[in-house]
Amino acid sequence: MNRTGLCLLLLIGLAATAVADEVYFQSYDFGDAAIGLPSTTYGASYMLADDFEVPYGATVDRVIIWGIFQEVQQSSDFWVRLFSDDGGEPGAELDEIFVGGNYITFTDTGDAFGTAEIFEIDMDLSATGDELNITAGQRYWFSAQAEYDYLFFWVCPLHNDYEMAHVSGDDGATWESSYEEWSEEYDAFFELHGTTSAVAEVSWGAIKAGGQDR
Repeated sequence: MNRTGLCLLLLIGLAATAVADEVYFQSYDFGDAAIGLPSTTYGASYMLADDFEVPYGATVDRVIIWGIFQEVQQSSDFWVRLFSDDGGEPGAELDEIFVGGNYITFTDTGDAFGTAEIFEIDMDLSATGDELNITAGQRYWFSAQAEYDYLFFWVCPLHNDYEMAHVSGDDGATWESSYEEWSEEYDAFFELHGTTSAVAEVSWGAIKAGGQDR
């Protein structure tokens, strides 16, 4: 490394690094939980989606949502999908991952709407051999849909972040906002975990080890 390049590194003191961390969190809080909205292949086949963006590139290998199962069979397979943004609603489908129930951990939170128990649904995408790739600064829509013989309801708070959640009743061909469908503005509780391309400080020792003046 020449002297100019070394000085530039010293001045900046930053470098891109891969960090295993949260990617995007709209975490569950029962105090904020307002409703369960359908997102299931059963019957009318509702598909719920909510939007997000992050300031760094990321690879998502684990997703968590919270939901209510209509029947005593409190487990299901799921479809996880990622859509582009089209003027404030879901656009083109970018990725689709089928997550079998054997790759999902279902945990009773102890909370309930009446007698309807709320479960944490933790999906290991890495076990499927697939993942979601996120570009920095780009708006996306995340969807999780139960492959279930009964109704499944995704637990949602009132709208607070970005656009309100949207729902499709025709496999993503058309979308309506939660307000258009249910006369109220909602978001969805979800967490995206994985590896981010973050910016970290580089120590003087690391810079010295990385190159020599010549």
